[in-house]
Amino acid sequence: METYNLLLTCVLIVFVFLLLSLLSFKNYIDKYFKQVNKNYIITPLILIGITLIIISFFSPYYFTKKQIGDTLVFDEKTGWTGDTLGGIMNPFIALAGAVFTFIAFYIQKIANDDIKNQFKIQQFESQFYEMLRFHKDNVNSLYLTIKKKIVYPKSEEIIESSVQGKIVFEYMKIELSVIYMIAIKNFVDKTPKNLLNESYAIFFNGISETYRGKHTFFDEILELESYFDNFDFDNFNKKMRDGLNFNKDIIKMLEFPLFKGHAHQLAHYYRHLFQTVKFIANQDENFISYEKKRNYLRILRSQLSNTEQTLLFYNWYSKFGKQWEDNKNKFFTDYRMIHNLFNELLISHFKLEDIFDLDNGYRKEEDRESDSLFEFQDWG
Repeated sequence: METYNLLLTCVLIVFVFLLLSLLSFKNYIDKYFKQVNKNYIITPLILIGITLIIISFFSPYYFTKKQIGDTLVFDEKTGWTGDTLGGIMNPFIALAGAVFTFIAFYIQKIANDDIKNQFKIQQFESQFYEMLRFHKDNVNSLYLTIKKKIVYPKSEEIIESSVQGKIVFEYMKIELSVIYMIAIKNFVDKTPKNLLNESYAIFFNGISETYRGKHTFFDEILELESYFDNFDFDNFNKKMRDGLNFNKDIIKMLEFPLFKGHAHQLAHYYRHLFQTVKFIANQDENFISYEKKRNYLRILRSQLSNTEQTLLFYNWYSKFGKQWEDNKNKFFTDYRMIHNLFNELLISHFKLEDIFDLDNGYRKEEDRESDSLFEFQDWG
């Protein structure tokens, strides 16, 4: 074979090798470029197919001539006209046909993948909105029994009523604040975080007579509980006002059984809320991007009042709900589940800027001008 033909043959072999390599590594390349453009491979393949067809028209000339400038020859060495054209052009036409067939199947695969993806999204959203509905039901099922003492000229009466829904969190927040103030009075050497842990244990689990005598903190809480349970509101109010310096507006909010614990309501509430956030945050980002996850969680967070977010913070910071934000989960930072919290909502010992790095260490949405950890950072 002449040098020219040998060189051309080598070029074609390399071309075919590159084509086969492209097809062999298609799955790897698809995975790598999926976020950029899943149709990126179609245009090059179309160009390759067209190139093969064009080459097929010129291939008889290049494979039958001996020197550059020779005319096309059909003889017993090259094969007569049909044999020459068919034998030389057919491989290129066949390769082009294979490429276009692959393109057709690939486009169909893309369409099928889109349909499957839409179905998966529908399933995901259906489950998300069902979990959101359960969350609303959990909030609406919260209740507290309010007890008021009505004093008449010659008698007195205990009247019971109830509150239900989101307002229950307001009462709970005040009760936790009261327990924390009692802890400050009785634990002089503990850090604010340890004080919160002691307080939240009583708030969440309640207290019983088994705690009596173990510490003045427990004894004082048991004393207040006894006043309330025996409808001795005079001594209860005096203790709250004179002993703990609470004003009458706060005392008025404490007209429900105190220190009994709220685990029977909050445990289920927090478990379900945690599982809902986890369900969204743990989705594969090839399926649900980080930005879309944030959008879904904004819908969920919009259902949480500021007081709910405050109690959620206490649940985490007291270590009762430490999995909200740890080495594995970043639900408060990366996913902003307490985004609407600000210092004035918290007990004065806790400052968000001391607990969180407000500027670094958390994910932000791309192409978003401001994506602060907390809403108050954007207040100016």
